Amino acid sequence: AHRSWPVGLFCYDAFFVFKSDVMLTVATQIEAPAKFLWAAVGAGADAGGRYPFSVLGLGDVVVPGAFVGLLRELDKEQGRAGGGSEEEAREASYFQVGLGAYAAGLLSTFAANYLTKSGQPALVYIVPSLLLSAVAT
Repeated sequence: AHRSWPVGLFCYDAFFVFKSDVMLTVATQIEAPAKFLWAAVGAGADAGGRYPFSVLGLGDVVVPGAFVGLLRELDKEQGRAGGGSEEEAREASYFQVGLGAYAAGLLSTFAANYLTKSGQPALVYIVPSLLLSAVAT
């Protein structure tokens, strides 16, 4: 179950960004506190009709955050979280690796957004990095 919901949202995100204009319409036309905006690289006064912001949806933060939170709980359950011997302190925890994987997934999303100059489904980059890191740890 812990892997099925990120994979399901991965498919949902990819479908609604690549196969329909629903996500793009929601991200660019609805003003609600459910997204993070920042100036798109190279978008200024000469944006040429292009939406002048890059958008990160609330789900792109909440879903991976919940998964990383579950990794933290797994660390606690296995005794990897905090304290312990010096040898345990050197061992990477699921939480630490998951947090790094989330950052790597976000960087991949930003890079793809910049290179393609179009909207990208963030979960397509974040979910694989999180799942691979959890399996590899």
